[in-house]
Amino acid sequence: MHLDICLLTDNDLRDVGSFDCGAQNEPLTHYIKGAAFEDNRSGKTKTYLVKDLDKQEIAGYFSLRTSGFGYIEQGINQINYVPAVELSEFAIHIDYQGQGLGTALFLGHIVPKVQKLAEEFGCQVILVYAWNENAIKFYQKNNFMKIEDLGAFIEVKDINKYLTITDDFSQGCNVFIYIL
Repeated sequence: MHLDICLLTDNDLRDVGSFDCGAQNEPLTHYIKGAAFEDNRSGKTKTYLVKDLDKQEIAGYFSLRTSGFGYIEQGINQINYVPAVELSEFAIHIDYQGQGLGTALFLGHIVPKVQKLAEEFGCQVILVYAWNENAIKFYQKNNFMKIEDLGAFIEVKDINKYLTITDDFSQGCNVFIYIL
């Protein structure tokens, strides 16, 4: 399989029409067919297509944006900020799932891209919100930790009591981080 990873453009509208990452991931299928274009144009996110050059189809996509979260250390009246890059959408076409493509993309392309950004602009983690069991298993398999377990990383005893993640869409999600 020969893959090309490129930034989504308005010219890709027809190509994403047949993208399907399965019923369990329906919001991700809808995102790439609509909101991804507006989010790219507005600068809210940058979405990258993963094209299978042999089959001339989209094998997956991912979206990145800046993010972060705050925490308050016990006994100190100040919010500390952890800068992050959020992997806001990450989907593999249903025909490519279970073949290791997601892990290969994450470890071989996304992590190095974010590490380069971290060197230039500063960030400490990759942040994701996972809502289904397959995504949760994927992130755990790829060395993400649940945000509730972050206390060891930032030396806060009861992280749940001090975290300030306020995104509306995070309700009902499991929040994971990958430490760079």
